[in-house]
Amino acid sequence: MLVFGGEGEATFGDTWSLGWGGGAWTWSQLEPEGTLPGPHSRHPAVWDGESRQMLVYMGSSPWSLSSADGVWTWTKLAPSGSAPLARTGSSAVWDADGRRMLVFGGRVTFTGAGSTFLDDTWALQRDGDAWTWSKVETPPLLPTHRAYHGAAWDRSRGRMIVVGGLDAASGAPRC
Repeated sequence: MLVFGGEGEATFGDTWSLGWGGGAWTWSQLEPEGTLPGPHSRHPAVWDGESRQMLVYMGSSPWSLSSADGVWTWTKLAPSGSAPLARTGSSAVWDADGRRMLVFGGRVTFTGAGSTFLDDTWALQRDGDAWTWSKVETPPLLPTHRAYHGAAWDRSRGRMIVVGGLDAASGAPRC
């Protein structure tokens, strides 16, 4: 398991790995190379096992943390296509068969004008080393606008499952 960022007494920008070895779980702090993303929280991350990289969607841009020969490296991706609105609290899943990260919902904050919860879905498609954003057209029946929710990929049925989060109408938790 890889962990990047988060918040507590501050917003963090560190990277950690949890691994199993010698009959025990062990946390290790990674010291990745490359241009490091700044401290960040409330972002989704997925694992692309085929290319051995964690993708982190930090609300306005996707980043990759990849491993080659035991060396971890951060890379800011520069996808083509129209990008989604910058957001926080979205969810993401990795569709290995489609070679894409799917991002759903989240919250957009406008300076001096409050915030808006979202119900849109976006795909970040991988084709070799190239990445492309595209909006996913969904049927009229979809989850309500929400943020800070969980999601999982059901590979056998080719679907993203969304659960919980904060409701757009009331700001109340959804179960």
